[in-house]
Amino acid sequence: MTPSFTKQQRFCTAAASPDLDIAKELGYIEEAARNNRKVPVGQVNALLSQCKRENQVEIAETVYELGKANISELERSFYSAMMNVYVQAKRMDDALRIYEEMLEQGFTTDIRVFNILLQGYSMERDGTKLEQIEDAITELGLEMDEFTYSILLQGYTSTNRLERAEHIFSKWRRETAEHTRPNYLTMFRAYAHKQKVDSALQVISLMIERDLAPTVDMYNDIISGAAKSANHSVAWRCFLDMQKLHLQPDVHSWNGLIEALVKARLVDSAITQFKQMRLKGTLPNQRTFHLLVMGLVKEKRANDAEAMFIAMRNAKVEVDPWTWKYIIECFARSRQLPKAFLLTDQMLVENVKAVRPLINILETQCERAGEMKWFESRFGAARKTHDKDMADKIMSEWQREGHHIWEVEGEPFSLMSLEEQKNKKRDEDFSARIKALEAKFLETVPEQYREEMLDNREKLAAKRRSDMTAKAGGANLEGTRWSGKPKEIKKKKPTFAKEDPFTELEKLRSRKQKKLNTPKDTRRPKSQFSMGRNRGPKA
Repeated sequence: MTPSFTKQQRFCTAAASPDLDIAKELGYIEEAARNNRKVPVGQVNALLSQCKRENQVEIAETVYELGKANISELERSFYSAMMNVYVQAKRMDDALRIYEEMLEQGFTTDIRVFNILLQGYSMERDGTKLEQIEDAITELGLEMDEFTYSILLQGYTSTNRLERAEHIFSKWRRETAEHTRPNYLTMFRAYAHKQKVDSALQVISLMIERDLAPTVDMYNDIISGAAKSANHSVAWRCFLDMQKLHLQPDVHSWNGLIEALVKARLVDSAITQFKQMRLKGTLPNQRTFHLLVMGLVKEKRANDAEAMFIAMRNAKVEVDPWTWKYIIECFARSRQLPKAFLLTDQMLVENVKAVRPLINILETQCERAGEMKWFESRFGAARKTHDKDMADKIMSEWQREGHHIWEVEGEPFSLMSLEEQKNKKRDEDFSARIKALEAKFLETVPEQYREEMLDNREKLAAKRRSDMTAKAGGANLEGTRWSGKPKEIKKKKPTFAKEDPFTELEKLRSRKQKKLNTPKDTRRPKSQFSMGRNRGPKA
């Protein structure tokens, strides 16, 4: 039951503001105590609230002792105000002591008192106490308010009690008419932290049902969780959902999708999304280039890694130490030590500290190539450490298993000319425009004819590939526009006469021999039209 305040008490409670003079108000209460004059409970509560805001615990304790002896009528709100002071100061033992004093005075506990205790134990992340208080609320038959549900959800999710949090979340949705965004966000973050992608997507669906629009950050959390488990299909699904809700992906969204594709060893798809990212106006950051360089190096694509590193430098993005490590490792292990030395010197000139794994790799490669003088001039004496021994072991495994074979052309560092960039961009724009026109045309075709049209187009393309293959005499068309697999041409089986096949073969041989023995003059003369189909007789 809500306690009733007098007009003077309500005025004193409303007067509790950040600019309330604590010393002056305390002087009034002390003077009233000396004159044996009673003090309104609202005035004491207002002063305790101000002490809580300014974290003046000692003054609040003095006010509390004076109030117990001089308040005109003790109320539950007086004890609640002092409990709030101790909860704010994270002194839960003293807050429980005030709670016990309140019970001794004959006051019953209401939901607001329990909310104060829940807030304190949630700040301390004491999940056991939270469960005990929730059970007590249920046994007393008290109705939870919005703050109770919120603080229980925050407490259970922060203490890894996901089952309890799910129970409270279901109860809140069932028993509360008005749903607010914070509780959905709390439950969503708990699922995202546990990488429960399906449950997190279900929370978003529940929000949409309640006309609560999800944010880009929520989808970013799901994409980030999917990237950690290399689940690129979920990351792509989030992108499609964001398009349906007209949400614009930011750089973190694209980075999560690229990370998921790189970890799934789909580096070409990651590069495609990188191009789409730039076409849609989102500028890549340091994380974007780091993921792509790392993926290309792990796929042993030295030339593509070099091109991506050059693009990073042209975009004036600062290269982090680990990206330096991957690009230098790329050239060191692909037997291009001059490039690795050049990049290492550039890294040191830019005052970037080399990470320990890179130093180990360089030491191992320099020792193998007899370049220890170069290494010692940059990094000092050789380090015969456990890390170095481990690098030697890894390198020997690479040599033994044939992993040292990289996709390398051995070209020097070079930038694509401006004219080549323009031509490449023009070709990509033309292809994209053709595809867009084709998709727009297909939208106008009825569904019953669309599938048949696409099927006929595939058949026509297959026939063209077959004709081109036959025209080329079975040549290898790999890498050309006709590189598709041609249809197999069934050869007719040779037919023999009814007599013995060997006899038929002997006849063919004798006929050929007879033709060879015939003089040239007795042969049939060539026709005058044998030089071409449409050519007339010779003049």
